[in-house]
Amino acid sequence: MELDPPDKMRNIHCDGHTEACYDVLGKKFLSCGEDGEIRIWKAGDDDVATLELADLVNSLCVLGSKVFAGTQSNTIQCYLLPEGAPDGILCRFTSPVTHLALSEDGKKLVAGADDFMIKMVDLSDSKDQLLFNAHTAPILSVALDPKLEYMASTSCDGTLKIWNVESQNWEKSVVLFPKCSDTSLAKTKARISWKPKDGELLAIPLENEIQLYARDSWETSFTLKPEEEIEGFINVVSWAPDGVHLASGTTGGLLHIWDTQSKKCIKIMKDPKGLSIGCIAWNPQGGDSLVFTNAMGQAGILEKVLTKTTIKAADTTNKEQKEDFSDLFDDMAEEDLIEAAMQAEKKAGQNTEDQDDDDDMASDLGPTEALGPEDLELGDNPLDDLLQDDTSQGASNLLGDDDAGSVMSEAKVLPPPITGPAPTPLQKPFIPSSTPAHLSSRFMKWNMVGIVRCYDTDEESSIDVEFHDASVHHSLHFDNQLNHTMADLNSQAVLLATEGDTDTPSEVLCQYFASWDMQKEWSTAMPKDEVIKALALGTEFAAVVTNKRLVRVFTLSGIQKDIFSVPGPIVTMAAAGQSLLLAYHQGAGVPGDQCLGYQLYQLSRKTKAISLDNRLPLSAKSTLNWLGFTVEGRPGMVDSNGMVRLYHQASSSWVPTANTRNHAKSKSDHHWVIGMQEDPAQLRCISCKGPTFPPTLPRPTPILLPFKLPFCDLEADKGQLEESYWRQRVLASPGQEGGSQETLMKMFALSCRANREVRASDVCRLMSSQHAWTLAIKYASRSRKMHLAEKLSEMAAELLRDGESGSEEEEEEEVEEQRRPVRVPRRKQQQQQEDDEDDDEEEEMEQEEAETTEDLPDMKAIEPRERLAMKPKQRISVLPLTPVNSQKRNPFKKSAPPAAKEVAEKEPTQQWGGANVFDGMKKQQNGKGAASKKDTSPTAPKGSKTSKKSQMTLTTKMGTKKPEQKSPKQDEKENKPKKPMSAFHLWLEDNRSELVTEHPEEDGEAEVLKIAIQKWREVDAETRKKWTEKAKEVAGEKLDSTEATDSEAKDAENKLGSDKKRKREEGDGDANAEKKIRAKNVFAKKSSTLNKSTANKLASFARE
Repeated sequence: MELDPPDKMRNIHCDGHTEACYDVLGKKFLSCGEDGEIRIWKAGDDDVATLELADLVNSLCVLGSKVFAGTQSNTIQCYLLPEGAPDGILCRFTSPVTHLALSEDGKKLVAGADDFMIKMVDLSDSKDQLLFNAHTAPILSVALDPKLEYMASTSCDGTLKIWNVESQNWEKSVVLFPKCSDTSLAKTKARISWKPKDGELLAIPLENEIQLYARDSWETSFTLKPEEEIEGFINVVSWAPDGVHLASGTTGGLLHIWDTQSKKCIKIMKDPKGLSIGCIAWNPQGGDSLVFTNAMGQAGILEKVLTKTTIKAADTTNKEQKEDFSDLFDDMAEEDLIEAAMQAEKKAGQNTEDQDDDDDMASDLGPTEALGPEDLELGDNPLDDLLQDDTSQGASNLLGDDDAGSVMSEAKVLPPPITGPAPTPLQKPFIPSSTPAHLSSRFMKWNMVGIVRCYDTDEESSIDVEFHDASVHHSLHFDNQLNHTMADLNSQAVLLATEGDTDTPSEVLCQYFASWDMQKEWSTAMPKDEVIKALALGTEFAAVVTNKRLVRVFTLSGIQKDIFSVPGPIVTMAAAGQSLLLAYHQGAGVPGDQCLGYQLYQLSRKTKAISLDNRLPLSAKSTLNWLGFTVEGRPGMVDSNGMVRLYHQASSSWVPTANTRNHAKSKSDHHWVIGMQEDPAQLRCISCKGPTFPPTLPRPTPILLPFKLPFCDLEADKGQLEESYWRQRVLASPGQEGGSQETLMKMFALSCRANREVRASDVCRLMSSQHAWTLAIKYASRSRKMHLAEKLSEMAAELLRDGESGSEEEEEEEVEEQRRPVRVPRRKQQQQQEDDEDDDEEEEMEQEEAETTEDLPDMKAIEPRERLAMKPKQRISVLPLTPVNSQKRNPFKKSAPPAAKEVAEKEPTQQWGGANVFDGMKKQQNGKGAASKKDTSPTAPKGSKTSKKSQMTLTTKMGTKKPEQKSPKQDEKENKPKKPMSAFHLWLEDNRSELVTEHPEEDGEAEVLKIAIQKWREVDAETRKKWTEKAKEVAGEKLDSTEATDSEAKDAENKLGSDKKRKREEGDGDANAEKKIRAKNVFAKKSSTLNKSTANKLASFARE
């Protein structure tokens, strides 16, 4: 049945989205639009009152004399009627408010915004707010359950979510709508509506039908579908106050009135201009009229939508339900029970006469649901108790007392229903540093190498790749016809993947732009029913993970390299160098938590090894937001609570190194992570206001956040120094000294000033160099903390003795290893023999080649550089030690020579005390140096530096002229005899003119020589033999002289080698003697006290 359109469409606002709602009395309705005004209209009059606001209003609600407006300025404003005076701000968001909904009792207001957030505000206390955050796109609509137990919301991410208000977690999430990135681009407003009074049904508008979800089960109870074909989407639905009828509007301008009991459309009306219907509001009084708005800012009022026939049909349905209610007790032949039930019905009917809405409501309720618990009370007892008593009496009369007792006992045996916490939904797979896939313009990847952007509109679908460093590669552009949704980027290649659909399989595509050949692109399709969920790009390999829990590894050229399984559903994956890091679900976590595990693989060219496999730590009630590697190659992660963790290999644990929440200015601020680096210790990210990810336009600017371990008392100097030291120790790479000695010295000084001597000694135990220990002992002595200085001296002596014993054990192990015979397998011996034969053949070939290239210009031979031997100036100088596996190392450990050990056994042990430990060592070393300088007697060894210096001085005094010394290379070059002319040289002199004539373009001597060598190789054997004989005749005598010269040179070289060997043996003897003297001086007992100058210095420092 067609419904007549309104006689007059009122132009209430400018073009654009317009909303309207009735006040409680139903005598007037309010409207808002994009002109920034709220207008108040009387139902039967054109008089209008206007409230001029400073900003655009997207949605509004009326409660008594208050109007709540969701504005474009990110706030919910409150105004008083009728004058429109502002009454303050109810709630704030970080993006424009998109929709408001008021609870049926007027106590709660729920609002959604473009920042993906939903807030529920208690109108009695605006500070009492509940936050619902799970959508990944702007909110389209919100609706509140009449019983305030649930809340429903729709979003541009295409999902419908049904929330539990008490736990603030969603119980149902399903994708029903087209995805988009902004409310202005949405194809439907998706305005949902709860059934009044009981909230047993939730109406959801879809493309060409309306689905009604049943309460608690959240399954489709039934569907309403128009008989005629409609254009566009069903945009909005709204329940009538009677709870039976439902109104819906489409984007094509059709308005339907539905009877939910018969599940049929009873009336239909079309907008006069066929414009999209954006809002429908029923009059709360009477319930037979409504107001609707269209996209041109017009409003129309439909009167008497529900005629008497429909109302009478609803009443008939109510009567049938009442009869059915009495029929429930036909099996019980007790008139008293039926009479009691009828009395309860009469009382319920008397209560509903005061309100017309209650009669309309009763038509949709079942036999038992038609009566509320508060209306079914007889006297002081509820109806349930009455029914139970009457039932027990009737059963006792019919069956006897014994049987009645058995019936009651059986009823009591029924166990109570078992309820427990709902399982936590598993986190879906994602790509680190990427934005949601449903956005039309998004970042597919943003890392330390570059940015991959995706544009998906009706006109264009493309992918752009931009590099931070233009020297790596120029920008790239791809057509995205296959709908690639995943990407990764490094300095060698770009990796793309698509999940596919029913017609096309899932596929991976790689653009290997660093390849040296012309074919730089390849792609591979996955097997049937296998979908790619994550991907990663490393050095010389690419990896993808599928829904079959398979990891497929390819080389960058497209070869399938490896395949292995993941223990659980994949969450994300990252790669750097030869490392591959996976995160997967290990199982169901405790309520609200994710149970994730991780695996770290090392993928070399030939082998694969798993180095880590353990549980991934997350903050409470959080999910994984980012997983990857630092620039230096250390694994790192960030969770949704902003906690940053790095893997510490020495302790095999994840250490919290930063918290992005500490840098957020408000609760709605987030940081979208791009990457990490350890030197300097920084986190590169983008600050987001409201949403958890940034928009593509305008292009966001990355910021740097410092690493800061969450230590206690960071405001004090002590906490800051401790955090600085341990941060440096955590970020130190394996094999390097962790922590700063300068920071430890500051901690030691701070402990001394606070008179914490035990704490100061604990700080010294962390020091790993003798120089730091020396400074600590001196500082304690000068600070007049002699007890601390003596304690540190004893600790130093103990560490020194432990170091000497440890060095002896290491030397014994080295000697044993050297004595072990090296067994060479037969295969290696055979291989070595074959290699020697090959080397001999290569040498012969080189000699033949050298004979043909003797005319080449002399080139200076490149000799390998000699290794620089790092020799410490003193044996007891600063020797930094490297901790292995975070174990404490002895900073005094040294390997003493055997002679020193013998002297140390004979000499008595020195009594260590005070700050004289290292001072005595230095004085003994200085005395030893002075003695060596004075020792210039002729009895000194010939090979020592002293004897050499005295000999030079003596020669200089005698006036003899020092002969010029020439290097062995210069002597060899001067004494080297000239080689005779070879056969090739003679042939070249004879044929040079012909070669130059044949190749005029070659004007250089080297080019001519190369051509001559090629021609010489082509000469036949007879001609070559002829020239060889001629060369022998020319150089007969020269060859003899050359042999004689070579023999003389060899004799001289042998003599020089024997002299060097003798000098080296003499030098070793002197070195051993010097080591003995040094060891004796080190362990010698100090005989004298502090000299006067040292005592004066200490006294002056103490006075200061």
